[in-house]
Amino acid sequence: MDFQVSAEELTDAQAELWKSTETFWENMILGDVDDAITALGTKGSLEWWPTKKKPCDANSLREEYKRWFEGDKPVTYELEPLNIHIVNNMANVFYLYQWKGKVSSDSGRIMETWIKQDSKWKFMGAMGCSCEKALTCR
Repeated sequence: MDFQVSAEELTDAQAELWKSTETFWENMILGDVDDAITALGTKGSLEWWPTKKKPCDANSLREEYKRWFEGDKPVTYELEPLNIHIVNNMANVFYLYQWKGKVSSDSGRIMETWIKQDSKWKFMGAMGCSCEKALTCR
């Protein structure tokens, strides 16, 4: 398994999937919780936030994002794809992130799981963790 070093090196299939992740982050910058969640493409997903004891389902995830955006939200972000591993209609996306808001900021790493249904990638779940030097740690 080789690691990607930039979005320019992605295959067409990987680039299509990476665009889904980027669209999610673009909607977060806009502060639109509904569009951000809609960009993920599925209501049955789970996401495990570093601050939560168990994964959030779509309803609790929506509430978490609303609380986050009320206090602060990303104003800028940077993403670095590390690996996008696609097997048939399933994929895992590994990447580093860094975002800055008006009040706070964070950086870390995320693994997302996606499934392709009806010719469209749909988000199934993620797990991430904060890492002080995420964009520089490899």
